[in-house]
Amino acid sequence: MDSQIVVPITLLLMLTLLLGGAWIFVAIGGSAVLGLIMLGDISKLAAAVAWGAANSWTLSAVPLFVLMGEIIFHSGLSNPLYHTISLWLRRLPGGLLHTNVAASALFASISGSTIATCATVGTMAIPEQRKRGYDEKLILGSVAAAGSLGVLIPPSINMILYASWVDVSLGKLFAGGILPGIMMSILFMAYIGFACWRNPSLAPAREQRASLLQRLASLKGVIPFLIIAIIIWGGIFTGWMTPTEAAGVSAFAALVMAAVTRRLTRQVIKDAFLGTVRITCMTMATYIGATLLVTLVGYTGVTKVLVNQIEALHLGKMATLFAIYGIYIVLGCFLDGIALMLVTIPFIVPILTYHGIDLIWFGVTLILLMEMSFLTPPVGINLFVVAGIANTDMSKVVRGIVPFFVMLFIGIVIVTFVPDVVMLLPNAMAK
Repeated sequence: MDSQIVVPITLLLMLTLLLGGAWIFVAIGGSAVLGLIMLGDISKLAAAVAWGAANSWTLSAVPLFVLMGEIIFHSGLSNPLYHTISLWLRRLPGGLLHTNVAASALFASISGSTIATCATVGTMAIPEQRKRGYDEKLILGSVAAAGSLGVLIPPSINMILYASWVDVSLGKLFAGGILPGIMMSILFMAYIGFACWRNPSLAPAREQRASLLQRLASLKGVIPFLIIAIIIWGGIFTGWMTPTEAAGVSAFAALVMAAVTRRLTRQVIKDAFLGTVRITCMTMATYIGATLLVTLVGYTGVTKVLVNQIEALHLGKMATLFAIYGIYIVLGCFLDGIALMLVTIPFIVPILTYHGIDLIWFGVTLILLMEMSFLTPPVGINLFVVAGIANTDMSKVVRGIVPFFVMLFIGIVIVTFVPDVVMLLPNAMAK
């Protein structure tokens, strides 16, 4: 069959399956295999391509980072974190709402998962802040938005997939996410502070001040996070460990700390390992399916045609970037974050290369765009997680995330016009 016909048929089938609720890896991989079969002999490459996709040293970090996050989540090592941060931030305008952002940012720095971040912080924050009289929309919006930091602040499963996909340094990509992660945390907290200063009814009267002794004593709650962060970032930033080695050591450290604090039970081990297997299998199946799709696209030469068409339009670098942003924002309403990234990268990377756009910088910017997809209905996963925890109508969560969505767009504009926000740390890393 003509290759120019195969790709549109494949993409149409894939989108139909995705919108119809099929599993992501079935929609992507199944459509790609069918396309390869329609092309003829190239279908024999499918098995070799699938094996090559899974046989990656970079991707071996995925189950290790997932295991670390699952151990911390199921053992409850993260529970003291929220209490510690609340004692230090409760006197700011907006009170405990700031804790939602700060706790999410710190938990994200060792979890790599937006769902785990949302669930961990939301379970502790929502009941407590409702009881104290905080505005419902601000509670739900801040938890959902801050949970999206789980894919921006390293270690991030999405970054691991991107680095393997486009063959860039994972360590530098991780480093590139640190300052944008801090920037987005500050933007979220700035909005909370401004909103509560402008309308004091959104938050109760200033929380009771904790004594310095209480605040200092509470710092023991962040020790596990500090140890793991030092392992990950001390090893990667200095070049002592690869990201995969740092993942293995930090997973072992989480296991030891759970045992030392007497939180490591048989049930915790069972839940953590089953969760790791489930998440890793889902992620790898999607990755293999996307690799098959790339093989199909590459064989047909569609990307070369696409680049030629873009070149003929004579768009500038900035115009091209904002057109890409618009595509991702729209598609993010209908596709899961990982699917959004893996499906689009084969078409986007040649355009980026044509314009000389740094792929590490774009990787971090892409993660920011993916954060938007976690907050946009009808498939925004954070909306479902928060609505489920709060036992409320999703429309309340949607209304609550609107201002934080705007903050995300502001963050994207900042990294677009000030790329050093992303590239400062990667450029300073050991070669």
